[in-house]
Amino acid sequence: MIDRAAVDDGGQAPALHALFRRAFPQSDAETALARAPGRVNLIGEHTDYNDGFVLPVAVAREVRVLSGRRPDRRVEIYAANLDRQASSGGKSAPRG
Repeated sequence: MIDRAAVDDGGQAPALHALFRRAFPQSDAETALARAPGRVNLIGEHTDYNDGFVLPVAVAREVRVLSGRRPDRRVEIYAANLDRQASSGGKSAPRG
C-alpha cells in the first residue's frame, strides 16, 4: 500500500479521489495513489544496456494513477484527460 502522504501530489489528491468516486461510484475500495514524473531520452535510446551513452532529461509532465481493488479479475480504467473508459479481463470472475 502506498502511503498517500509519501506521494507529492501537488495538493491534487482530494480532486483525484473525487474523480475516482465519480468514475467508479460502485467502488467502496480503499484507494492507492501513485505518481511517476516524466522524462525523455535526448540521446541514447536503447544504448544504455549496450554500454552506450544516454542523456535522460526530466520534463514537466507526469502520470498520476489512483487505484482500488475489485472483487473479481476485471480491470477498469478511466482516463480523465480523455474522458474515456476501458475495461479488460472478460467476465467478472471471482478471485481465486
